Amino acid sequence: MLSYLANPARFMGFSAWAAPLFLIAALVLFAIGVPWGLFYSPADYQQGETVRIMYLHVPAAWFSMGVYAFMGAASFVSLVWRHVLADVAARARRRSALCSRACASPPARSGARRLGARGGNGMAG
Repeated sequence: MLSYLANPARFMGFSAWAAPLFLIAALVLFAIGVPWGLFYSPADYQQGETVRIMYLHVPAAWFSMGVYAFMGAASFVSLVWRHVLADVAARARRRSALCSRACASPPARSGARRLGARGGNGMAG
């Protein structure tokens, strides 16, 4: 299957109908997962309600690191074998930048304030 999709014309034909299906599936799963993670999950016994920050921050951080690694591999393939689809994949930086921004968003950074931390050392005081 992968060698079949290595042809750019076949890949574009496959992605023309597969991308909307994956978008719909992602939106449905996102609509189910966000309320479950943010509203129905129990509070932690030490951190309380602020533990829910990690349900957004950790997946966004992992996804952005994964996209950067994938871009590196695609860039290597593009340089070594001059494959057209590797050039397209190597330009996936917008997706990774969005996840990096979500990881460093104000709600993700405000966890220390909610926990009562003061000063720059992260210690409560």
